[in-house]
Amino acid sequence: MTAVAAFVAAHWRAIAIAVPVVLLAALLWIRTDQRDDARLERDQARAEAALERAERKAFAEKVRATAEQLRGAAAATALRVERVQDQVTEEVSHAYQIRLAELRERVAALQLLERQSGADRAHPGRGADAMPGLPGAAGGPDDPAAAPGLPAFGLEAAAIATAQAIQLDELQRWIRRQQAIDRTPEPAPRE
Repeated sequence: MTAVAAFVAAHWRAIAIAVPVVLLAALLWIRTDQRDDARLERDQARAEAALERAERKAFAEKVRATAEQLRGAAAATALRVERVQDQVTEEVSHAYQIRLAELRERVAALQLLERQSGADRAHPGRGADAMPGLPGAAGGPDDPAAAPGLPAFGLEAAAIATAQAIQLDELQRWIRRQQAIDRTPEPAPRE
């Protein structure tokens, strides 16, 4: 051990300078390695955050595009349904007008028939050789007696009731046809 002691005694100043330098170099190497690891972790975290932001942005764009497609499909469906509803309304209205016109024609014909039969009853011998002193023949059967408690309705009241029945019938038909319209939107194309 004397050789080691003699070496240390001869070179103690160099050893005193070399030991702290070696220790500082080791500490610097350890610290640099830790700093590099921290930088690597930081860079990985930044890359992951950037990837997550990019994924979130892509998802948001996809949601916006899908929402726009759905808005377009809903608008197209609303337009289609409105056209079909207008067509149904027009068809039912036309049928209603035809039925009312037919009713008016029937009422006019019945009124004419009623006026003619009333004129025939008032003047039974008109147009034929009437026998003097004999009453004219009956123009038709007597009107039935009104039921007790119920008023006797004339042709005008019957025409109004029939017109209202036609109106209700066509309204029910219109409602059934409106309810039958398909309001489901067209399926959007899948990507």
